[in-house]
Amino acid sequence: MRLHARGVDVNATYMGQSAVFLAAESGHAGTIQVLHELGANINTCVAYGGSPVYTAAMNGHVECIRVLVALGANVNKCTTVGGHSPIAI
Repeated sequence: MRLHARGVDVNATYMGQSAVFLAAESGHAGTIQVLHELGANINTCVAYGGSPVYTAAMNGHVECIRVLVALGANVNKCTTVGGHSPIAI
C-alpha cells in the first residue's frame, strides 16, 4: 500500500496485463481484494479479450473467481478472440 500512497497507478499494465489480471492468473485472491480496495478495475480486458475472471477460471483459481464476483466483476465482460467467456469454461 505504500506504493499506492506514492501515486503508483493500480491500473497500470505490463505487456497489456493489469495487476488484477496477473493476481487472478496466479491465484492470489487476497491481492485482488487489496487492489480493488485501492481502486483497481476488476473488469479490464487484455488484448486477446480475456478478463481477470476468465484467466482465474482457465487456471482453476476458484477462490479468485469468488472474490471477483463478490466484488462485482462482470463474468461476461470480455470474450476471447475465439469467442469464449468464463461461463464456457
